[in-house]
Amino acid sequence: MTNNIVGAPARGSDFFDRETEQRDILGHIRDGNHLLLLAPRRMGKTSLLYRLTATGRDHGIRAAYESVADARDENAFLGKIVVACLKTREPAAADAFRRLQRGPFEQLFAVFREAVDTIALEKFTLKLREVKPEQSESLAREVARGLRALPGVWLIMLDELPVFVLHLWRLDPTGQRARDFLTWFRDLRQGEPEGHPVRWVLAGSIGLDTVARRLRAAATINDLLPYPLGPFSPNAADALLQELGARYNLDLSPPVRQQFLERLVWLNPYAVQALFAALRARCEDGRIVPTRDAVDAAFEDLLGHAYRTYFDHWHQRLTDELGAPDDGLARRLLNVAARDPHGVSRTTLDQALATSEPDPEKRRETLTWLLDVLVGDGYLIEDFGAGQTRWRFQLPLLQEYWRRRYSE
Repeated sequence: MTNNIVGAPARGSDFFDRETEQRDILGHIRDGNHLLLLAPRRMGKTSLLYRLTATGRDHGIRAAYESVADARDENAFLGKIVVACLKTREPAAADAFRRLQRGPFEQLFAVFREAVDTIALEKFTLKLREVKPEQSESLAREVARGLRALPGVWLIMLDELPVFVLHLWRLDPTGQRARDFLTWFRDLRQGEPEGHPVRWVLAGSIGLDTVARRLRAAATINDLLPYPLGPFSPNAADALLQELGARYNLDLSPPVRQQFLERLVWLNPYAVQALFAALRARCEDGRIVPTRDAVDAAFEDLLGHAYRTYFDHWHQRLTDELGAPDDGLARRLLNVAARDPHGVSRTTLDQALATSEPDPEKRRETLTWLLDVLVGDGYLIEDFGAGQTRWRFQLPLLQEYWRRRYSE
């Protein structure tokens, strides 16, 4: 039965729904596509990728997952690919990359031989920082050779790839290093021999399409089929609430569940689990009967000091992903948007950046980039109602938290 898990990826029986998405993704992979998984923050993206990793073999696919958010250079990225394949515990993966323990890379894999023999990843260590610059191209060729040696159909899922690309961009502000990487990676995907497919799912809370557009490198990802991952449907969210209520002996009547969904509006898995956790804290052990008023009180609880950790990462992550000065500019836009639950116009947002960027053309380009990031990352939504486009917070809970903490 599903547990109340807030923040951590859901695995095993804690993973809920997404049956349609799993069928869609596996179908696209069998058709021979590479996917660009577009999912705002806290949408359950990582949980879905873990699920595909666990169930891929049931569908004739060897699935491997790895986050590349902490890769510091291109060599470390290559190492992430190797580790992802070895984590499958497939002997064929160890065989495919056995060449890397010989020649100039022997010292990189201090315990590679033991890992090959035991397929015990906890004993496997990569030391790719020791690669000399002149060896990088050779290492890339060896990893590509290993991928081509993998038998059967493989699905390699790399999470937070846009974060890594943005890191390369910060290392070289001209953007050329990031563009070169994206070009190389496209060539790697397109260079697989016919009849021996390695398919890729590339994901991140910031859309890779947004980053590639900003780098003027959109052609480097035109082989990827976009697959947006949205929130739970009202029926799925309601079913999850019923499961959680049964799991924790809370009688969530239809009116209570309806109030729950209406307060959230945007039914991403994280928000559902977070609000249930606050309601559970109020009502567990029969202290309070779950009512519509109790849901409202739990909503208010989430905005308090005790639950700050649920939301502070939304603020900090802007620095991690964008760096200065864009992180400060993004916060300025969010501060303005948070003051009106109905959203603000582009003119208002443009004025918010005027003191930092007096040139109208540069300001327009910066604003377009930041809005692309904030919409793709789940902060804001573009609302076309009432005859004027406005930008408002997608999650009312986050909007109210941001207004109280940062905008007042």
